[in-house]
Amino acid sequence: MGFTVLLVAAMAQAPVSTPPPLRLGMNMPPVAYWESDHKWADLMNPISAVFPAPNPAIRFDPTGRWPLALATGQNTWNTIPAGVWKYLAPGRYRITAKGTGKLYWGHPDVPHHPWFDVKSPGGDAVSTVAEFDLVTPAYRMIMGIFGTDPNNYLRDVQWFSTADDPAQLFSKQYLDSLRGYDTLRFMQWDGISGSTEADWPAQVTLGNTIARRAAAIELCNLVHANYWVCIPHRASDAFTTQLAALINAKLDKSLHVYVEFSNEVWNWGIPYGIEAGYVESLGKKQVPPMTRDQMLTVLLDRHAKIVKAGCPGHRVISVYAGQWVWPDPGGGLPYAATHGILPDALAAAPYFDVQPLPWPELDAQWRGGQQAQALMTVLDHYRQTLPKMDGFGVKWRGLADRYKLPLLCYEMGPSWTIFTPPWNLKLVVSWDDSVPVNHPGLYIGTDAGGALHVRAIDVAGTMVKDVMESSAAANQAANVKALKDRLAILLPPHVLTSADRDDVVNRVQGIWGAMANMPASRYDLYRYVQGSAEFKPVMIDYFGWLSKYFDMGCYYSHTFDWGRGNEWGLRRNEGEDSGKAGAARAWLLAHPTVRSAGEESDDLGRAASALQVDAERLGLNAKAASDARLGASAAVLASDAAKLAAWAKAFSAAHPR
Repeated sequence: MGFTVLLVAAMAQAPVSTPPPLRLGMNMPPVAYWESDHKWADLMNPISAVFPAPNPAIRFDPTGRWPLALATGQNTWNTIPAGVWKYLAPGRYRITAKGTGKLYWGHPDVPHHPWFDVKSPGGDAVSTVAEFDLVTPAYRMIMGIFGTDPNNYLRDVQWFSTADDPAQLFSKQYLDSLRGYDTLRFMQWDGISGSTEADWPAQVTLGNTIARRAAAIELCNLVHANYWVCIPHRASDAFTTQLAALINAKLDKSLHVYVEFSNEVWNWGIPYGIEAGYVESLGKKQVPPMTRDQMLTVLLDRHAKIVKAGCPGHRVISVYAGQWVWPDPGGGLPYAATHGILPDALAAAPYFDVQPLPWPELDAQWRGGQQAQALMTVLDHYRQTLPKMDGFGVKWRGLADRYKLPLLCYEMGPSWTIFTPPWNLKLVVSWDDSVPVNHPGLYIGTDAGGALHVRAIDVAGTMVKDVMESSAAANQAANVKALKDRLAILLPPHVLTSADRDDVVNRVQGIWGAMANMPASRYDLYRYVQGSAEFKPVMIDYFGWLSKYFDMGCYYSHTFDWGRGNEWGLRRNEGEDSGKAGAARAWLLAHPTVRSAGEESDDLGRAASALQVDAERLGLNAKAASDARLGASAAVLASDAAKLAAWAKAFSAAHPR
């Protein structure tokens, strides 16, 4: 489906044969102090901020955060606010507190830092510790209390943008960035992959599962988005019953609840292999034995029924998620249909990948200062990818139609793996009772940084510990010897033959070598591509392609800097209306049928202005490409510029500011 067809569908009555535009959802990133999405109004929110572990020698107030008294030499060092370690948008900020005491605040932009003597006006009155302009967006600061008045102890320290009200849970810009999305999926937010959760906590503590999930539900209410929850693979029935009670009590009754069992139960990568192995192990123990996919449908049905019973006022939709390139290999759906436990929806993750890229050509272009040409080379490959994905789209749509189910994307978006070496070593050595009891399961794999993990897994599917971890360090010869020695101890011949052990070592060496030889410029090119205005029409075409097959899709993910530090955060901030992030917002604002009722015409006017700016930029790039006699690239750029300009014009007419 082309851009012009989508424009017509958005602005006028679409023909009957035209599929409706994709309803766009969003995957929410982890709740952690290093996330740079500035979600909390108060950056000291304990759901993300790190507070020191309880010290039995120090008495704390009921929140567990603020010491009631400190003896000489005692302190609560190592408190880390949310976001600032990676990226925090420049602007005006304020630090406030209640009580009296000595505060350490280690950010260089705070006047007179790092020591502050805070003196309370009395009682519960709030003192302004400092108000300042933050110009250093990433700084590994820590905070601590080094003295407190036992009669009015130092407490409730808050740090917030002056544009926000710290009494509110979420920042204004965070809420604005999420308005209009159909559904928010909280797989990463809840730490589902590799989760050890089994029982519901007895009470709310700093950042625990109750606090995190309650915040997620409130977020859905505030931006009027449906709630997609993933059930931890070890969750008891009692856990899911309590979760359902929380949803029923707090979620707006007009919002739907999507229920998925765990995450990517088909995936043997780190840490997903934990839940994959757990479900497979359960299936083997059934009489008669079940495949992993069949067992998944049983577990999904069981927990979804608990949520449905506990949320009588909500529409609850059970979601069976599978692997994009291999739909339902274990016959989960036929089994579910035969046994009357069909899910309410299917889901896949159609990532937009463009392998293989011509890396020698791209590396030479980037090093030679030909960034624009390198960009066009990558974008050309992205454009050529969509038609190649049709076969999988047809298979999944056919599967959904066969069982009369809606088809969703639990994740989707441009894949970043094309810019990295193939560090894809994933091997579950064993998962049966014949392995010695101290290591009933051993998992070998490399993570995204190329570090090797050998992890022990117990029979319940819980990752016990790293029994070995070795990074891609400079002294690889020493690493390889240590790896061979350790594997020989951990994996005796009846578990892994010496030939297989040598194969593992050779593959690890290959991964380390690829990492050592990968030009740093590839990360720069990735940032350049995904933050560029030129990438926006490519992404909009991708959303149009998804509309042919899918009813709703959750983008991956809301943190557009992909966690790579300050420079990525800066790129995201500078390119807010461009590239990957801008395409999602433009798609939402362009389609009234997928936009929430609360969208303001001002938002639409701003979107039109951003599109016009992008169109002008692409027009200039097209002229430059033409002058350089890059005919094909010039034609593509000129075409995209015309598309964006036409869309901006129609947008402005339909939604004047």
